[in-house]
Amino acid sequence: MFRYVSMILVLITGLVLAACQPVSVEQAEAQLCADMVHFKAAMGSVDAITKDNTVDEAQAAMDVASDAWENVVHSARIVNDAKWEEVDQAYNDLQDTVRETDEGESIGDAVTDIQAQVDDLNTAYDQFYNVQCVK
Repeated sequence: MFRYVSMILVLITGLVLAACQPVSVEQAEAQLCADMVHFKAAMGSVDAITKDNTVDEAQAAMDVASDAWENVVHSARIVNDAKWEEVDQAYNDLQDTVRETDEGESIGDAVTDIQAQVDDLNTAYDQFYNVQCVK
């Protein structure tokens, strides 16, 4: 019994740790696109409902489409989170670069690194802003 419980705890811990791993924007977008394709296919069953179908068949088709839609919504949130993480990481990298510049050092010595971090932040910010704020 103890062995069974231990194995379940190890499995659950592994799943939790896997779920907490950061997802790249590319991975998140790929999953979103796959979920959207699945949703479109599920909607084909709803679209194919005719007067000859039963209510149970129509509801079953809608249940499949609803599950697929929930996956799309979840994936879209992960894309949003991943894109936000890029902005946050770019800002943290910039902040680290500026703060790690030695006090005795000329800013001219660090300006190239700082400007590169500013460029990365601006790129991440613009991508996030365009998705979230430009309607």
